[in-house]
Amino acid sequence: MSKITLKAVMALGLLGANQTATAQEELIALTPECETALALAGGPKNIREGAGVYILGPEKFELVKEKKNNFICIVPRRPGIGLSPQCLDEITQKSHLPVYLDEGRKLREGKSFAEIAEERKEGFEEGIYQVPTKTGVSYMASNYNYRQAPDGRYGRVAAHVMYTAPYTKPEDIGYDRDTQYANHGLPYVNAYGPLGFFIADVEKPTDSTDVIKACAGQLPSEDEMVFQVPPLREEAKHFNQGGN
Repeated sequence: MSKITLKAVMALGLLGANQTATAQEELIALTPECETALALAGGPKNIREGAGVYILGPEKFELVKEKKNNFICIVPRRPGIGLSPQCLDEITQKSHLPVYLDEGRKLREGKSFAEIAEERKEGFEEGIYQVPTKTGVSYMASNYNYRQAPDGRYGRVAAHVMYTAPYTKPEDIGYDRDTQYANHGLPYVNAYGPLGFFIADVEKPTDSTDVIKACAGQLPSEDEMVFQVPPLREEAKHFNQGGN
């Protein structure tokens, strides 16, 4: 299977795809067991047992597991097969979680991703949502950060950890694409705005045993994953031959 071009991959904006899609019809269907396993896979093993979990029910995100530590795990949706399993600390539960919960309800109401994005913007302008005022963390360390390109092909965003960085631009942290592709330990910024993050890739994804067991037949196969952002190290060699 041919690789999608890097130009097309970067057109996804790292964390999104074509936002004009009709949302409800495009959401990937998951059983509650599968979605719970996916949500918890976003975080490292040591926080999973005590983490709370939300899953997307018929009308909204529903709490199916109460938290016993500082974390809540959830799988926000993106266009097509887009999934973003993540575990939020107490800071991002105040800033990001209310946005995700509202967007889950709006998806079930049949609103488009474009409408939801506009209402998110309005929510911050009107003070409905909070901008983080101190450093928070969101783990997206699983191997299931799926994205769908505008041409329909599938890929994933590499396993990573995110640190709150509202209204931060790539140039503010000295980001250079070629340098970061050659050294995945260097940070990048996902998107400019109130929910922006610094992102640092992890050495390896979290354990997938529970997801493999609970999600059999529900997720795209490895053969269907035709790109990764940032590219795998061996794919990035031609960007920068030097050490960074």
